[in-house]
Amino acid sequence: MQTSNNYKTYLLVTGNLLACLVLVFGAMAFPSSERVAVFVSPWSPQHKVFGVVATAQGNIVSAGKKDWVAVAQSDEPDFISRLYRSGALLVLNANFATACLPREFFRKNTI
Repeated sequence: MQTSNNYKTYLLVTGNLLACLVLVFGAMAFPSSERVAVFVSPWSPQHKVFGVVATAQGNIVSAGKKDWVAVAQSDEPDFISRLYRSGALLVLNANFATACLPREFFRKNTI
């Protein structure tokens, strides 16, 4: 009986820790600055990410090594929602994305 209670406590603590980590990383990844990492579907036509950013009235800051990733910026307050309406699959905080994702996603050269 004691082993069962220890196991339940372990699961509860582990679950809470994982939930907290998800919340912290989720908050850090939420796009809150002018620069954002824009992802479109990997199977989309080549350079679709440029069209998505242009349609959302943003500027490309850095192109990804992958055709479906770019860092973009805009001074408009609804830029992120316009990116999603234009076809972005995911929009992340650029600082978080470039720090946490493999380097193969982002070039060091800026446009």
